[in-house]
Amino acid sequence: MLFGDISGSTQLYEVLGDRAALAAIEGCLRAATGVVTAHGGAVVKTIGDELMAAFPDPAAMFDAALAMQRCMETQAGPEGAKRLALRIGFHYGPAIRTGADYFGNTVNVAARMVQIARAGQIITSGDLAGLLPPAQRAATRELTRFSVKGKSEATRIVEVVWQESGGLTAVDVLSRSPPTVLRPLLQLDCAGIVRIFEGEREVTLGRDAGNDLVVAHDRVSRRHATLGLRRDRWMLTDHSTNGSFIAFDGEPERPLHLDAIDLHGAGTIGLGQPAALGGGVRFSVLLRRR
Repeated sequence: MLFGDISGSTQLYEVLGDRAALAAIEGCLRAATGVVTAHGGAVVKTIGDELMAAFPDPAAMFDAALAMQRCMETQAGPEGAKRLALRIGFHYGPAIRTGADYFGNTVNVAARMVQIARAGQIITSGDLAGLLPPAQRAATRELTRFSVKGKSEATRIVEVVWQESGGLTAVDVLSRSPPTVLRPLLQLDCAGIVRIFEGEREVTLGRDAGNDLVVAHDRVSRRHATLGLRRDRWMLTDHSTNGSFIAFDGEPERPLHLDAIDLHGAGTIGLGQPAALGGGVRFSVLLRRR
């Protein structure tokens, strides 16, 4: 099962207006649908700016994910707006088919993969990566482990490296001895309670008592945001209704809604409202030798 989600569509409606934004999103979904079909898959459904597809085997799905990202690179951006980007997540296993739709654990894990992915990124599970042929597996690298709802054990997260980015090439993926000698830790301070996280699992922030960091405010969603370690960088991902607000020290505050941002240095995270209005969480990225 594969999910593709167009990143930045909310801002696109604000910049272009409803009709132009919808036309741009539908154009991207049509292109993605063509790629799915060409690789032996079938589009299950599209909802808003998201696509769900089913494939007969992991290798075909892997190739389709790469082709979808490369197709997006060739798409011209809407006039007056930046080019749209796609987040892709996929997983393989048994699923229950009801009519034209699919349900079950495989679908849930695939949906979680696309939530983790950033714009232009392809994320899958370590279990699926183990099923790939050697040539495809060589183009993946393990990131970390994340908790997935409904699964008792943390799920291995793997990125599919499909382009050179930030100095990283496919050759680096094959290296088993990363050159980084410093490990980033994340320190969070909420209402005077300080905790340090090492990145073994995803950190959750929200209103529910089951979160790692509980912020009891009516503008905070039950599971508002998550923090995870990727490529030796901590990333904040917003999943909320009212959004988050991030202010790096010395920089103006910026909004974040259903998107992700790398954390560096120190700053403040506001959940559901600017931190100045209350409920802010201070963060610091600390470096420790491995």
